[in-house]
Amino acid sequence: MTYSIDEIAQVIGAERKGTAEAKINWLLIDSRSLCFPEETLFFALRTEKNDGHKYIEELYRRGVRNFVVEEAPLLSPQGGMNHPDGNTSPWGEDGRGLCNFLVVKSPLQALQDLAAYHRSKLNIPVIGITGSNGKTTVKEWLYQLLSPDYNVCRSPRSYNSQVGVPLSVWMVNRHNDLAIIEAGISQPGEMERLEHIVKPTIGVMTNLGAAHQENFMSYEIKCSEKMKLFRSCDTVVINSQDSIVQRCAEALPEGVQRMSLEVRQVEKEGNHATIHFEYEGEIGKYTIPFIDDASVENSVTCFSTVLAVEKTLQALSSPQTLPSPSLQGGGGISGKEEDNVVTNTETNEQGNHSLPIGRVRGGSYFPSYEIMMDELRDYRFYADDMIHPSGVAVEYIWQRFQDTYFDNKTKDAVAKAAKEWRQSQHRQIVKNV
Repeated sequence: MTYSIDEIAQVIGAERKGTAEAKINWLLIDSRSLCFPEETLFFALRTEKNDGHKYIEELYRRGVRNFVVEEAPLLSPQGGMNHPDGNTSPWGEDGRGLCNFLVVKSPLQALQDLAAYHRSKLNIPVIGITGSNGKTTVKEWLYQLLSPDYNVCRSPRSYNSQVGVPLSVWMVNRHNDLAIIEAGISQPGEMERLEHIVKPTIGVMTNLGAAHQENFMSYEIKCSEKMKLFRSCDTVVINSQDSIVQRCAEALPEGVQRMSLEVRQVEKEGNHATIHFEYEGEIGKYTIPFIDDASVENSVTCFSTVLAVEKTLQALSSPQTLPSPSLQGGGGISGKEEDNVVTNTETNEQGNHSLPIGRVRGGSYFPSYEIMMDELRDYRFYADDMIHPSGVAVEYIWQRFQDTYFDNKTKDAVAKAAKEWRQSQHRQIVKNV
């Protein structure tokens, strides 16, 4: 989704300095992650250890022309630019005319306000996940379960902070069927700001543990703070065995439906666990490739959430019925466990690791951009301008594309065609006689 610089300035209440026309698709807070400078809006965030204003000049040289700042550089008498401290900045003689500086009191607040505005334009279910432990695991498992049937956007890695949440929400677009957003807090007062951005339809509370407990007087106070994420939810998935979570859930507004499975039995054998449950009078079971208690609890949370998603999407799509996600098919929980996070490494019949491909109506979405951002961050994967992908990156993504879509027969045909093309490019040393 694209926004004009004029619209963004109005949304964040900025004083605009500059007259350049611009369309914004990408938000940036880290100069090292720049990819599409012409469509990028850089937020100069100040932290205890760094100041984003220091990187404006570098980003300007790399093609960025739109900035959200606390104070804009000044025009020098020679037509160039000065930093606010008066030091000359050799940006050329075009001055500020080719840039847009949106001056605000707090770039962080502006980032959050813009993400909240973007969220208001989306009419899809949003799953908001919080808790002390297991947030990222549950998010990744839900993605594995739901992505075979729906086009899902999820928070990258552990983007659950005051900065990470708005960046995650900004990634959601009108092609998605639903979004999964992770939200974390470390002190009181933070969740209200995140709730304003996420506005989840379905809330998920994972395990309530000791993480960040030093900033809260009790577990119950911390739980109540986390529950603020769910104030506008239709449904909340909670652990029915946790008395603190149950008590805090009582304070949610009337009309918020609480959902949880009743676990009747857990059978552990070898490296698998089978969970027997009851839901709305029906008895069922499912199996996961883990036996630890945390994974069992996380799987129950995921199963409950899938049921909530199915109900929500069917209600939104009525009378048309959307496909139902399955825990037993290609969308089952699978993969290897690293740092308590289950990676998306489902294996196809050829033994290759395949990516979870989101289904766009009328086609499929292959996550080339996400691969570039998440896996190919080293300088080797960028061209000399440090903006566009290098040949190594293109080859890597092409290989992943083949592994995802092509069977072995097709791969052999592609390799043969590539070999013939390379041979056709060779110049003869001696002409045929």
